[in-house]
Amino acid sequence: MTSPSAAARLAPLSAAVAAALAGALAGAGITVAAPVAGIADPGTGVLVALPLVRTLLSVTAAATVGLCLFPLLLGALGPGGPDNTTAERAEPVLHRARRWSVVTSMAWAATTVAALLLHTAEFQAQQATIGFADVVAYASDVATGKALLSVIGLTLLLCALNVLAVRHRERVPAEIRAGLGVFALLPLPATGHAAGWVGQDYAVVALELHVISAVVWLGGLAALAVLLANDVALLATALPRFSVVATACIATTAVTGTISGLTHLGTHGSSAAPMSVALIGTPYGGLLLAKLACFAAIALAGAKMRWRILPAVVAQGADADGHGDLARGASHDAQQRTLTGRPAFAAWASVELLLLGLAFGIATVLSRAGFG
Repeated sequence: MTSPSAAARLAPLSAAVAAALAGALAGAGITVAAPVAGIADPGTGVLVALPLVRTLLSVTAAATVGLCLFPLLLGALGPGGPDNTTAERAEPVLHRARRWSVVTSMAWAATTVAALLLHTAEFQAQQATIGFADVVAYASDVATGKALLSVIGLTLLLCALNVLAVRHRERVPAEIRAGLGVFALLPLPATGHAAGWVGQDYAVVALELHVISAVVWLGGLAALAVLLANDVALLATALPRFSVVATACIATTAVTGTISGLTHLGTHGSSAAPMSVALIGTPYGGLLLAKLACFAAIALAGAKMRWRILPAVVAQGADADGHGDLARGASHDAQQRTLTGRPAFAAWASVELLLLGLAFGIATVLSRAGFG
């Protein structure tokens, strides 16, 4: 069997990125506010570019965290790791994941720098151009600027660790790299809408958990789809582990997303405009409903993956290793699993990633959208 090209491997992630950008662009169009007299307008370029760049920031963050988590999903570490034969088979895939993590962490840092420049331009909307001093002042004095500067530093450190991991393999522990990636997710949610909500402390914690769970979910699934969709034996090892992680992420995302959305609606609602009216009568509420629809579709796809595709992949992996029904002569069952195992995973993972990307784009706009 010929090895798939890099473009073919990256197709599911490319679809997720395209869906995320489309969701962000559509959401920005829905929530754009008309210019207000007396308030400087940063210009259409900044208003359009900012949600797109923030979306790319989120997607590159998810890809980086997923690639750093990948060795843990594969069980490549510690005394409970794979046997020598499996380890030899896994090492080329792990090496590819480490190399790609360098690229994605650099992209994460670059998109964060771009976001800092655009946020500065938005903040200094009365100026035709911004200079280095304006960026320094924004990063020093404004909460969002400080958060972005922190993320830049953390992602550059993570990039350095990923470079070391390429050279020294798992002597640079995946737990440390993944932990640093998750830590780099925390500054930005603390400076968004949640910082001004009723019950601010709880709202910020809920939003940070929401971001972490969504990033791990998207990043982990993308890593499996890109790296293992054509290796059923390794996929059969990693997918059950990811299924446990994904279930926790789904539950956390649902609970914290509900808390965050209702808290925001409750903070801005009034007796004249109750929460139900706000939910269906405002751009923010419309985007929230669109995100909920995406989540419902993603949950259904995840259920299909967990209850139908996962068992077929595991059984097909056993056949590939010579321990399943194929080795015992049950060729018909094995052929059926070949049709429903790895190919079904690749197809459904692509669907789930596309929906997750769309939800990420909408969520990026929601994090900045005004209520009205």
